[in-house]
Amino acid sequence: MQIDYNKEEKDMCRFRSGILLKDRAVIAQKDNDSHQDMLEELNISDTYENAARVFVRAELIPEKEEWWTDPDGWEFVIDQDIVPDWFEEDREGHISRFREAVKEWWSGHVLVDKKIDTLRTGYYMLKDCEVEKLCGDAMVLLKNSKVGEMWDSSQVGVMFHSSQVGEMWDGSQVGEMRDGSQVREMWGSSQVRVMYGSSQVGVMRDGSQVGKMHDSSQVGGMYNSAQVREMHGNSQVREMYGSAQVREMWGNSQVREMHNSAQVGRMHGSAQVGKMYDGSAARDFKGYPLIKLLVPDGGSCRFELTAHKNELTVGAGECKNCFANRYT
Repeated sequence: MQIDYNKEEKDMCRFRSGILLKDRAVIAQKDNDSHQDMLEELNISDTYENAARVFVRAELIPEKEEWWTDPDGWEFVIDQDIVPDWFEEDREGHISRFREAVKEWWSGHVLVDKKIDTLRTGYYMLKDCEVEKLCGDAMVLLKNSKVGEMWDSSQVGVMFHSSQVGEMWDGSQVGEMRDGSQVREMWGSSQVRVMYGSSQVGVMRDGSQVGKMHDSSQVGGMYNSAQVREMHGNSQVREMYGSAQVREMWGNSQVREMHNSAQVGRMHGSAQVGKMYDGSAARDFKGYPLIKLLVPDGGSCRFELTAHKNELTVGAGECKNCFANRYT
């Protein structure tokens, strides 16, 4: 039976976390700082008894979350309410061992103001860096940094501030984009899961996907089976091809053109669709009469205003049956 001996949330671990044992310090190696996960990897049960005899959940925390600074100045924190006797007997010695272990990890994984040709494997945190190529199973966190190309199963966990990725190929992924981060082109089955602030994607091809886009995020073009799940604020999609889909668009979101069987699930506010071709469909529009739907000659576009049809109001002198002119 696991006992909750820690007053804090056990999974809310801070950078850089680790487990102190009597004879060594074990440091989180990648982006997962969970003490519980580390204990499972060590085959140590996360119990009150073991916290009192076997391990210490420890963290070394940089001031203002500035992880690129020298760990010698970081604060040591114990993340449990009870510690073993062996820790108290040589407290400073164990803290020093933990700090040295963090410094060793930091020196190999935190890169600042460097130009790098290729990163092929491992996890790295980059500040003010330029990487020509990210490939293999390499994973990075970017702050004010640029990646030229991403190949294979490489990943960007989070992009902060003005970080950029030039091109994404194969199964490459970007976890989150914040602030003014940008991805210029996406190929293959590459993905962006979340985009915040004024983040942008230039081109998306093949099976590329964007999970969510917030505020003024933009996608230049979407090809084949590319998808955007949600777009908020002033988000825009210029063109959509193949079976591309947008589930929801809010605020002033826009789609200029939709081809083949592309679909828009919902559009709110003053959202617009410029042109729809072939079997494209648009459903459930809110914010009437600010929606414009331009259907080209010979197209087979479907427009269904179902959920809000009964809420339409007609001005004085207008024919109640003549709604068609409002969508052209």
